Amino acid sequence: MSSRLTAIENKVTAITAELEVNKTEQQLQKKKVEEAERLISVQAAELAALVSRVTTSEKEVQEQKKEVTALREELDISKTELQLTKNKLVEMESTIADTPKLAFSAGLTTSGKIGPFNTETPLIYSRVFTNIGGAYNPTTG
Repeated sequence: MSSRLTAIENKVTAITAELEVNKTEQQLQKKKVEEAERLISVQAAELAALVSRVTTSEKEVQEQKKEVTALREELDISKTELQLTKNKLVEMESTIADTPKLAFSAGLTTSGKIGPFNTETPLIYSRVFTNIGGAYNPTTG
């Protein structure tokens, strides 16, 4: 009977040792699970922050698209106005090119009346130095 008791005691000791090993393994697994849960929690917080940043960025992109559209419209208007201005400039240059050039230089002498007058009276310059294009009439002023 003692050998049977010894065999049972050996089995109990072996089972106890196996339980201790299992308990140690279970504690290690529990620590790993806790660490994994902590990492998941940290990653969830990081993911939430990234989602928030993406959402904010998307809103900013939409605002920038609106601004670009408005600026394009302004640019189109400016281009149209510039073309109209260029057309007017070409027209004015053509008009100026077709108009005769006029210039005169004249001076007063002591002969003749120079005013003051009570009514509008042409002032006739008696001395004409230059009369390009013949626009000044020394007789009528």
